[in-house]
Amino acid sequence: MKKIIVSILVIALSFTISYADTKENSSKWAKEYIEKAVEKGIIGLKESDYKLEISRKEFCKLLVNDYYRNCNYNDFESFVDDKFSEKLLSYKYNFEDLDYNDKEDMYVVYANLLGFVRGRTETRFYPNDKIKRKEIARPLLALYNQLLLDKNVVFDGKMSIEKFSDDDKIRKAVKKPLYTLKGLDILHGSRHNKFNPNNTFSKQEAIASIVKLNESYNNLIKNADSLCKSEQSTKIKGSVKSSDGEIFSQVDVTYELENAIAEENNTETQELSDFEKSIPKYKKEILDLVNIERKKAGLEPLVECCKYNDYADTRAKEISQSFQHRRLDQSPFYSGVDSYKMVGENIGEGQNSADVVMYMWMQSEKHKMNILNPNFKELSVGIVYDENSDYKYYWVQIFYTPKN
Repeated sequence: MKKIIVSILVIALSFTISYADTKENSSKWAKEYIEKAVEKGIIGLKESDYKLEISRKEFCKLLVNDYYRNCNYNDFESFVDDKFSEKLLSYKYNFEDLDYNDKEDMYVVYANLLGFVRGRTETRFYPNDKIKRKEIARPLLALYNQLLLDKNVVFDGKMSIEKFSDDDKIRKAVKKPLYTLKGLDILHGSRHNKFNPNNTFSKQEAIASIVKLNESYNNLIKNADSLCKSEQSTKIKGSVKSSDGEIFSQVDVTYELENAIAEENNTETQELSDFEKSIPKYKKEILDLVNIERKKAGLEPLVECCKYNDYADTRAKEISQSFQHRRLDQSPFYSGVDSYKMVGENIGEGQNSADVVMYMWMQSEKHKMNILNPNFKELSVGIVYDENSDYKYYWVQIFYTPKN
């Protein structure tokens, strides 16, 4: 792993642009969006072929720069100091494929701290991989919701949306933010109304989506200002529906990021998978396996913490959307726990049995420390299976010691 130096990196930005600078390096339709992005300072003017694919790291830079410009700080240094200085002190720098001395790689850290992106695994971000279309909806909606939450408003109105013709190729977890953004006129498909989720995203497409997001955001804020002047509430609810009436999103001001996206309205009873039927058994196995390891270490066994079993399941559902020790609203994992003397958490994804995930945890020094911590007294286990997600199986251990 590369040497880490904790520091706040400042990027100075200054721009000018003319049509001659972009017409050869971009499609005709993209010219207007590129000029608007440069004018606002979201991107800089440089020799670039905007038709090229955009990397995951470059997309992070777009997200962070757009948020910075919308926050109206005098300079990037003030923005970084205000938003990240304290968070950087406790940041774990888990991504082994980032150079934390590199100012471009630090944009990934900033985007991660803001809750816009996460790694493909807990320890690898793959910054230079070209971002796929199926990966762009969640970060864009996270940015959009954060901007709105800063103003204490959400979008108003009910929209009818035509499904993409390749809807069956789009993962369930992607559909929710994707159709919300389509309803907000931020993301669209290509020819024949196809989204092509596994295709890459070009720089000009990314820039256009950011500019459209800003236009949607600014229009909504104007409407919210009008409501404030007329003494109406800015806590507006909205929904997004497909042309056949299926509800994709229900948004409320009190939620953010993926919490802002309600579950799809599915009235059909779905048959549980074999794994889901076995979840109660797996939960008991996890507790038993933990106590086997504690007995080997000469420690007292943990007892089941029934009080937080439901919360552990909630955390398992949350990490299926954002695999980190922060919740979807960026509060710490223990925000749902009270009256504790000590609390800890282990998370896992992709393991299809209790013994496999326990083996993985015991191979990690940090996870093993929780399992063998002599001061913990109780354990809640959360397990979620989502066949439409990347890793399908999600595991959570909540270690707990009550105050009294």
